[in-house]
Amino acid sequence: MLTLDASPLPVISVHIPKTAGTAFADVLVANFGDTVAFSYGTRHPKTHPLLKEIGRPSGPDDLKRIADAGIRIIHGHFFVNRFRKLGIEPANVWVWLRDPAERLISEYYFNRSRDDVINPLAKALQAEDLSLLDYAGRKDARNLQHRLLRPFDIDDLGFVGLTEFYDDCLELTGLTVPPASNRTRNATKAKEPVDRKTRMALTRLNFADQMRYGDAVRRLSRERRALHQKSTETAKAG
Repeated sequence: MLTLDASPLPVISVHIPKTAGTAFADVLVANFGDTVAFSYGTRHPKTHPLLKEIGRPSGPDDLKRIADAGIRIIHGHFFVNRFRKLGIEPANVWVWLRDPAERLISEYYFNRSRDDVINPLAKALQAEDLSLLDYAGRKDARNLQHRLLRPFDIDDLGFVGLTEFYDDCLELTGLTVPPASNRTRNATKAKEPVDRKTRMALTRLNFADQMRYGDAVRRLSRERRALHQKSTETAKAG
């Protein structure tokens, strides 16, 4: 169950693109209200004013300002390593992962059709009219999930959800799910079919992501077994 402890350090909710992070943001706000602050870069309209002002937190003074503002959860696109250097522990990190090939396919078609191209990958894709494999071959496109989370291990994180099992993972959190929230919120439209050979190539290009995803699948399996066992014991006791 996800709760906020008494620590003055914020929870870092990593929104990896195309992993249901937008839908999860709705869930966070529904449960934790104004203690949730978004961080998508200084030019993004959803970024909290204080986080726009601070930019990249760089020391205890920045963390104190964040805590004094009542911010308990920071949700957005960022590398957790920058927060690790400020004392954030793995248990304070929440994240959703997705099958690497599926995530990359979704990101490719999303970036190809988006109007707002602040993102360097989206700008390169549209300017150079990159194919899916050309896009996936770029260094800044490969193994994004792994790069955002390193050096932390999957098993040490406070929460790890899987997009493919969105409802089951939300059940494990114990959070209230608002009626309008579902994993297809902000879903990519008009994706073209991708053949098996291309999918295999995408998986090879994202080997580190695949390892992370495998760890997350095994973790979810353990958590679901534990929940089932607890439910069974409770039923017997009743």
